[in-house]
Amino acid sequence: NNHSIFGRFNHFENVNSSPDVYDSPVSPVNVPNRIVGWSVAAGDNWTITPSKVLVHHFSLSESQTNRVPLTLGFDQKSLGFPSTVTDGQVAPYFPQVAIAGTSGVGGLGGFNVVASRTYQYAAALTILKGAHTFKTGFDYRYYSVDRANPLPLIINANGRFTGGPNAQAIANNTGSGISDLLLRVAAVSYNINPFDLNSHPYYAGYFQDQWRATRNLTLTFGLRYNVELGSKEKEDHYVFLDTTSPSPLKVPGYNLVGGVAFSGVNGQSRRVERADWDNWDPRVGVAYRIGDKTVLRAGFGIFHN
Repeated sequence: NNHSIFGRFNHFENVNSSPDVYDSPVSPVNVPNRIVGWSVAAGDNWTITPSKVLVHHFSLSESQTNRVPLTLGFDQKSLGFPSTVTDGQVAPYFPQVAIAGTSGVGGLGGFNVVASRTYQYAAALTILKGAHTFKTGFDYRYYSVDRANPLPLIINANGRFTGGPNAQAIANNTGSGISDLLLRVAAVSYNINPFDLNSHPYYAGYFQDQWRATRNLTLTFGLRYNVELGSKEKEDHYVFLDTTSPSPLKVPGYNLVGGVAFSGVNGQSRRVERADWDNWDPRVGVAYRIGDKTVLRAGFGIFHN
């Protein structure tokens, strides 16, 4: 049997939660966060010949953050909000209410679910030939991050609408947040934050020669190359500042340039970062044996991260 096959699986789970001092799902405490992670790997050590061995493996790992409000799915229209406010929300739950002069209402931290994955396949071939030990291989990785972070509906009753001796004048620290709520004059805000499905690959390859030049002297020469491409979003939601496009602002006598551009649109790349194609990593090592108990070693290398 020339193969030695292995596999493993790991899993962990942790829950971070704050004490519910008000005994209510709308208590103004941090939303519970369930953190889950797991990994699976399988590999094969293949002895092709007595002087040639291939070691390769595949692995997949994932870690999650699941910060989910206890009131997920709450009908916000039951609080009197019109459909123009409630219908655009991806994950509706009880609003975060800030009230001047008293504790707020609604879980803190909001809805935040993130799943990060890493796929990897790596292979290494070792060949013995005379006084040389050749090693070559490659490493491929694929990173992905799925992020759902819809922002909460926020109600801010800061007392400004009921402050001061004159009901129509604004004065600091004299109004009542609860009075603002009763008068239905609090500020209401909500920002749309779409799902983010991010991914990018990584490639690397290397070659090394370990040469036993003499009985006491061993020289090692190696070269590695790697490139990590920029991130892209599945639905091309990313935007960036394009410093070369014509500006929508027109000023007589000036040729203005620059504006917001979308990835994957009008010939733009889907990746928002530029890859570094110059990652050459040379390595040199020397080992010299003095007697039976002493070895002097020295090395030099360039590493890109």
